[in-house]
Amino acid sequence: NPVLATEVLESGSDTLGGVRQKVTVLFADIRSFTSISESMDAVNLVSMLNDYFTYELDPIFDNGGLLDKFIGDATLAVFGAPIHRGNQAEASAAIEAALEIETRLQNLNQTWEKQGEPSWQQVIVLSFGTVISGNIGSSRRMDYTVIGDAVNTASRLEAVAKQCQRSIVMSQGVADLVRNHW
Repeated sequence: NPVLATEVLESGSDTLGGVRQKVTVLFADIRSFTSISESMDAVNLVSMLNDYFTYELDPIFDNGGLLDKFIGDATLAVFGAPIHRGNQAEASAAIEAALEIETRLQNLNQTWEKQGEPSWQQVIVLSFGTVISGNIGSSRRMDYTVIGDAVNTASRLEAVAKQCQRSIVMSQGVADLVRNHW
């Protein structure tokens, strides 16, 4: 997120190390991606994957989120790091982003279907909890990332969400934060 990147650089926190903080994690993954990838031409698959990621980024950035990374066909984003703006506000922003991403995929699927391409389904998981956020790596190559329970919980919930056939799932921690706001 360009706005967050500017804030981080101005704060001088572009060195190795991490900070313990509470955040909302958004994890989005394409259902049955292995099957999809096995049935498609690699060039078309990469083009569609790039379209998918492009459509995901605006809702994340527009709602104050930070793209942590793309992991194969998945997206890991965080709300509340590196700049903390309040747990409830960040959880609400993550929900807004998830709903917008879901709508954007529906629109993208309509475009793909007109082009004769398969439609994709996704699962989006929101998890709230403590992470260590910061630059991890070495002095020669570092990446900003988040690690910790909230990320692990999101990963576990993603597997459950796929089994339950839900497109958006949130942890109890996120639900508790937004209970009176949604």
